[in-house]
Amino acid sequence: MRKITLLLFVFLFSLAARAQDFEGAWTNFTTAPPSSGPGGPAGWQIRNLVGSVTWAKANNSATQPAHQGTGAAYLNKQNMGPNPVALAEDWLVSSQFTASVANSELHFWSRLNADGDNGSQYYVYINDVAGSTQTTWTDYHVLQNWSETQINTVQNVYQEKVLPLTGIAAGGTFYIAFVMTNNNGDIWLIDDVSVVAPCLNPVALTATNRTLTSADLSWNNPSGATSFDIEIVPAAVTPSGVGTPITSTATPPIYH
Repeated sequence: MRKITLLLFVFLFSLAARAQDFEGAWTNFTTAPPSSGPGGPAGWQIRNLVGSVTWAKANNSATQPAHQGTGAAYLNKQNMGPNPVALAEDWLVSSQFTASVANSELHFWSRLNADGDNGSQYYVYINDVAGSTQTTWTDYHVLQNWSETQINTVQNVYQEKVLPLTGIAAGGTFYIAFVMTNNNGDIWLIDDVSVVAPCLNPVALTATNRTLTSADLSWNNPSGATSFDIEIVPAAVTPSGVGTPITSTATPPIYH
């Protein structure tokens, strides 16, 4: 008798707003700090608080690659000298996002360049104040902050960052700002920014009516997903993560 293990994977990627892949036109911003204005993709803003370096479009070279395609947002480090009065600080501010479901998630891909921790700090700010504007800077607050080794455990490889947008209701609007401070620290590349519905794992998995060749699988579906992947492998085999797509309209879902 061959024992089998039934494994269930759920993938839900429902965009709550358009994704930004930085493949389109980019408006350069070169006004001396402290200043802000239209820059980056259409509808976005660049805010240059300290230093002459600011956000630009990556050139898709070996040190400025895109995660996918040829476009990414790129911020170079800046040497502010010994004992600087202030660190270089630069913002890249999104156009307005609208959440399609409550408690959505912010997804983006991050890449650095140099190994180790060279002192840069990386921030994601959010402005979710009702009726606020993209440039009402006092309404932004920190959603997440990382050091260089925290944001990318391997610096020169893109890694996905996922931040829960807790408390934002369906239909809620907000702006996201990507901010780096540094003194001759490291670069920052970001790509494929999107706001999506959370992908919640299925729960209460059960297998009934089991035979040598079949079983009925059912599970609870907290994410509200409408499609699933089922992978069946021998007990000693590591799952590949690639399954057979199925749909189920039953509540709870069931697979025969």
